[in-house]
Amino acid sequence: MHICCQIEILEYRLRKILSNQLTVAYCVRHHNRIFEFSQLVNINFTKIIGFQFMASVMITCTNLYQLTKSTFNADHFSLITFTGAMLTQIFIYCWFGNKVKLKSLQLTDSIFQMEWPKMNNNVKKSLLIIMKRAMTPIEISSLYILTMNLDSFVSLLKTSYSVYNLLIQVQE
Repeated sequence: MHICCQIEILEYRLRKILSNQLTVAYCVRHHNRIFEFSQLVNINFTKIIGFQFMASVMITCTNLYQLTKSTFNADHFSLITFTGAMLTQIFIYCWFGNKVKLKSLQLTDSIFQMEWPKMNNNVKKSLLIIMKRAMTPIEISSLYILTMNLDSFVSLLKTSYSVYNLLIQVQE
């Protein structure tokens, strides 16, 4: 969320750039700092989120397996709640990772909608640098393989179901 807020602050400053064209260098540095911060977040949390993903897949498929192999009773409520909590944790990572990606891609559109004819060439060049860099979205990843977005969440659910089917086939 901090990355999204910083991008919104940058967009606000870029909209105000016509009144004070001296801040364009500050905006370029701010955009660079946002990228550096996102890389720092990625480096610090990639292993933790990756472990969480793997644990969630295993917990989800084993809980589903346990639920289908026995009759439903009051003891299963805690198992269903725990499975839902694990999926909610991963969904939150994926939701906000998706927001960061979309917000970083939106920055290019915000710059494009500015009043370019009123700017001098140095400001235009600086804005083009920001636009070029913003075309590559900021993505939060897990173990440098799986990006945190809604597609990853769907693939997590598919993987859990596949492992569940494998457990069923091994049982038979």
